[in-house]
Amino acid sequence: MQLTRHGTQAPHGTQAPHRAQLPHGAQAPHGTGAPRGARRALAALAACATLAAHPAASQPSREVLDGAAPAIVRVIASGCGGTARGGTGFAWESAGQIVTALHVVAGCDTLRVNFQGIGERPARVARLFRPADLALLAVDQPPTLTPLLASTRIPVGETVMVFGYGLDTSTREERPLYVTTASTSTPLLSDAVNAEARTQLLSLGAPALETEILRVDGNLLPGHSGAPVLDAAGRVVGIGSGGLQRGTVGVGWAIRARYLAELARAPALADGRAPGLGTAPNSPGYATLVLGAGALRARCGQLDFIRSRTGLSLATLVASSDDQRGFQSIAMTAGRPWDVLAAMQFDIWTEQRSGAGVAVPAGGTLTPQAHGCTARWANGLVDLFVSGADVPAANDPTWPMAVELTTSAFGNAWAQEFLPFLQIDPGFSYGPPRSGPGGLLINRMTFIGQRPGQVPHAAFQTLLAKGNATIGVAAITRHYPYPMTPPPDEATYRAWVAAALAAYLSTVPP
Repeated sequence: MQLTRHGTQAPHGTQAPHRAQLPHGAQAPHGTGAPRGARRALAALAACATLAAHPAASQPSREVLDGAAPAIVRVIASGCGGTARGGTGFAWESAGQIVTALHVVAGCDTLRVNFQGIGERPARVARLFRPADLALLAVDQPPTLTPLLASTRIPVGETVMVFGYGLDTSTREERPLYVTTASTSTPLLSDAVNAEARTQLLSLGAPALETEILRVDGNLLPGHSGAPVLDAAGRVVGIGSGGLQRGTVGVGWAIRARYLAELARAPALADGRAPGLGTAPNSPGYATLVLGAGALRARCGQLDFIRSRTGLSLATLVASSDDQRGFQSIAMTAGRPWDVLAAMQFDIWTEQRSGAGVAVPAGGTLTPQAHGCTARWANGLVDLFVSGADVPAANDPTWPMAVELTTSAFGNAWAQEFLPFLQIDPGFSYGPPRSGPGGLLINRMTFIGQRPGQVPHAAFQTLLAKGNATIGVAAITRHYPYPMTPPPDEATYRAWVAAALAAYLSTVPP
């Protein structure tokens, strides 16, 4: 992607500023301009409660999900070439027969299946069907339960549920997915991936590019490998498999349930162990939905985050930005060539319920504080502040007020040390918030300020609201270089640029 001045716009549609710093301010702010403008922007975020969302009438009911739950298990694999893996599986046709994704168990010495509320059972690989990335596990002395049934129907245009152990949680959870029309018009895996991911998949050897998939929008997360995707009747229509690492929340797909018949006809394995898959080239295109053991976790405000992916380049993250023109405008003001910015590395911290992806400059760790989490660079000159809060469901009449209160609390938490010398910069701030797929609300604001006799400071804030969660991400610099003043040093300035771009790219899946 080329970042040029020609044809770009600032996020709110204003003309792109001709500055080399990030963010831009027409003049040094003064006085107490922050609270009123910030409150208006925060209130506007909560005011947009009525949004277009994917249809939900066909999704599984609570009764259906409760009936399916006992058959859904956590798969724990160890001795996998020096690593451990976590995924999901489900009982199919009998209680002792567990389906999961092949890449969860391939090359692993020891397998365990955890039946929630009952306990673990040892397992072995009984059969595998490599083209569809499926494995069938045999479990000794399984508990009494009703296995799931499968359907070959393609629920295009419907809201289905992936039910499993996303982000390696200890309890199973369901998450909505929307089956896109691409599942019938371009149903093959080869149609859903780019050239980079095709190379990786060919090297791994599973799943095959000719495999039929369900293309979905929504919260397919690490840990959902092998998880059942359920239709309104509670039947398995897909099995969680993989995705593209196109951004902070990725893009996922599920293997069509019709391949379960192929799995049942596959030859039995004599030694109970699935051989390892091939070695994928070092490329960020494709991501399995397996979560390795030992992932970092942090509770930020009222929500839990886990470091789910590491070392993604800015160029990879930009591919799924919800506001490409706004990103180009803010990135070009950094005063650094695009190849320098594109090479910046980021880790992704995923919020466990909403699936929101928060970008953090590589190596930064979210450390819990009183009101959220902070990652810090340059001896405290640059911070990234992250926090989340529970809110009622979006269809609850109290939702707009809850969003306003929680996002206001987020702004107050990081801004206290800078008040009253803080002011919104309209050049890099939305006016009203914007709506995204599936009921997402998003607002971005830039603040600048300067205490008398001290160096200027600045912050870039992204506010997200969807469903039962609000999330805020704020990049803060305590030494902001105005156009005529150089940055304190290049490393500090790059840390600030990276933090601001990370805040801009954080989002929630559709």
